[in-house]
Amino acid sequence: MPSLGRKQFRPSPCPVGLKPDDKVFYLPLTNEIFTSYDDFFQRQISLSSMVWTCSVTGKTGLTFEEALDSEKNAQETLKTYPPSFARPILYLVYKLSCRGRIEDLVNDIYFFVKDHFLLGEEVTYSGGRGRKDVIIKKVTYIDVENDVITNQHNDVKKPAIFMKRGELLIPPAERYMYDVLILDKHNGDAGNKVLERVSHQDLLRSKSLWARNMIRVFLKNSCITDHERLTVKKELLENFQLDSMSWNEVFAGPIAQFPRTPLMHRGPNGHSADDLDAQSTSDADFIDIVEKDKLHSRSKKASLEKDKKENDKKGESGKKTKKKERYNLFRCFNFQSLILHIAFLFFFFFFIKSLMTVQKIIVQIAEQQEELESLFEQARKVNIENLSHWEQDERLLSEAEIVELKQLIRQTKEKDREEKRLNKQRAKEMLLEWKKPRDDILCDDLQPLPQLAPLLLPLWMSDDDFGDYLYIFEFFQSFAELLPIKEVRGINQVKFGEIISAVRSRTPEQDSLFVQLMHILLKAKAERADEEDGDEANLSNKEEIPVDANDIDHKIYGPEIRQATILHEDIRLTHGNARHLPIDWMTLTEVMRLSLMTSGYYTGAPTHRFRLFSRGAIRCYEDEGFLFAKDNPQTMSILEKKSVFDLQPYERIALFKVVIQQLLSYHKFRSTSDERIISLLDVRKELKNLRNFDAAQEKEAREASLVREYEAEQLEELGEAARADFVKKEEPSKETITLINFVKGGNFVGRRDERLREVEQILMKGVSYAQMEADEIKKVRSLQVEHTTAAENDLLKLIYKIQ
Repeated sequence: MPSLGRKQFRPSPCPVGLKPDDKVFYLPLTNEIFTSYDDFFQRQISLSSMVWTCSVTGKTGLTFEEALDSEKNAQETLKTYPPSFARPILYLVYKLSCRGRIEDLVNDIYFFVKDHFLLGEEVTYSGGRGRKDVIIKKVTYIDVENDVITNQHNDVKKPAIFMKRGELLIPPAERYMYDVLILDKHNGDAGNKVLERVSHQDLLRSKSLWARNMIRVFLKNSCITDHERLTVKKELLENFQLDSMSWNEVFAGPIAQFPRTPLMHRGPNGHSADDLDAQSTSDADFIDIVEKDKLHSRSKKASLEKDKKENDKKGESGKKTKKKERYNLFRCFNFQSLILHIAFLFFFFFFIKSLMTVQKIIVQIAEQQEELESLFEQARKVNIENLSHWEQDERLLSEAEIVELKQLIRQTKEKDREEKRLNKQRAKEMLLEWKKPRDDILCDDLQPLPQLAPLLLPLWMSDDDFGDYLYIFEFFQSFAELLPIKEVRGINQVKFGEIISAVRSRTPEQDSLFVQLMHILLKAKAERADEEDGDEANLSNKEEIPVDANDIDHKIYGPEIRQATILHEDIRLTHGNARHLPIDWMTLTEVMRLSLMTSGYYTGAPTHRFRLFSRGAIRCYEDEGFLFAKDNPQTMSILEKKSVFDLQPYERIALFKVVIQQLLSYHKFRSTSDERIISLLDVRKELKNLRNFDAAQEKEAREASLVREYEAEQLEELGEAARADFVKKEEPSKETITLINFVKGGNFVGRRDERLREVEQILMKGVSYAQMEADEIKKVRSLQVEHTTAAENDLLKLIYKIQ
């Protein structure tokens, strides 16, 4: 656990007598529970103050959490410390060193291992070709005459072959040669390749092993104070068997002489300086010291009063002694007050400094979070979850953590791009596979029909009736320009409800809807018949009957066609043309009956060819009115004896359908339908091209936006130096500059019509988004979408109108 001063931290025990429903304050960092908020707050302030010390490395000026992290990292480092290097070092501490301070011991070990390599140690051989891992198998000392290590306390000069490392006496590294065993990465040391007489200059040791801070951490956790020196812990003595080790198992040559500076004892009680530092500096200890000073001052005061009584007997000499006593007593009390005042000021200053440090950290955290807000926004855009590690207000983020967040955002974006690319590639492959020719019997390209909400019909209307109503309504809507709707009704449209009322109403009235709608149809039929049929042929004149006129001579329908032709002639001679009889609510029944009775009459040779090439080769006996009169004698009987208002709704629907079918057989209606079909194909093709154009523009705008976003990220991370790797942007054309200036103007109201038309032409022609910046791309694309959507809606309305 971290230390405060020189006293190790111990968590407060759990309060006694807690109930399940008691409210407490929990501190996760120390796993403590407080019942008082003041105690919880004081502990939080203390843990956030930079006054803690790592008990493993000795680092100071840390917060409690930083000290815990430091201890954890140091412990993990110690676990990886190789035993082949640790065992010789502990031998040197146990058998040869005599130091009371850890820093002196660290310096001795550091100077020893700096240029000297120990037996069994795994190092790197840099001689020859490349570097190889080797193990020190033998150390050879090159003996020189008069090599003697003298005692450091005599005055004899030390030979030149010894080097002085502080106060450590050891021969220089040049006097030692090493035999090393080369390690095979695949077979270990099975190769038995030994290099002899290797110099220390060709050997390298990992810097992480013999650096001062690593040696300090290792020794601090491996040694304890034994009276006057630092020695190895008892469990390590047993694990490494240091008692049975000798100098030759560690090194070779003369035994190194380590300096001896034992721990010095100071103070009246015989405690050393380190022992005094190791004592607690708590408030309770401070109060004990003050109480002892008070007792000491009281005893001193009693002795002074005793001396006063004795001196009173001596006269004038007693007066001088009394003044001296008062002076000494006053000085004693002033000294104690001064100590208490200084202690109070010290603790008050420490508390204020801690509060200021916490406040400063809070401000820095808020500023850092504000600076990183753009990164958090990017992370949320790419759907990165759990940003609580970075987006918090409890601690400052390190540079490594910020870089980690940036890398996560970059990796997520790259993953999304790759996923989109793969999805697009899969869709393309599926489309190519779908377009391959295959047997129709497979039916693997069928799509389910949409699930539409059912249309609830009234009980008196069947599904077939509803279809017939729609059929009549659609005819009036599609061919309104060919029908005399306004001439008959005074308005240009027929509503769906009016058709239903016309079919179901049986009230004979002047303004009956059935009369009005049937009048419209019969009048349109009269106009078409006058233009395309004409009068009947004279059956007594053989010149008007061609040789191939098989309608008159038809075996089945020939007599009936002759009868219809004769009837049409009689009506024309008696009342005028049957098509032009007056129509109202009283005459409609007879006009309908005569129209059906005369349907299919023979018109002669001139119209025969016209029927053949312009009306779909329709025959007289294929006329819908002719077939209706022949197949529905009951309806014809009602028309002859009663009125159309006595017909049932299904019979009225049949009359509407008959007249509509007759109209659709005329060339005017047929040519109008053909023209609409051709124009519908053209409009649909134009709509498809518009949508393809919009999709291509959307793709180009998206790719240009991604390029600009990538460039912005690179500039943010690498600065202006990143521009050297960018693809050179195209120079904006005249049309691009016009669009940019237009969108920068903001409001489009009040612009000149010429300017608006010019901009619309540029937008519908195509925009070069690669020439724009990110914000310009967004605005121009939005404006283009508005125009393309409006154009698409216009085409859809036209398609609906044509259909």
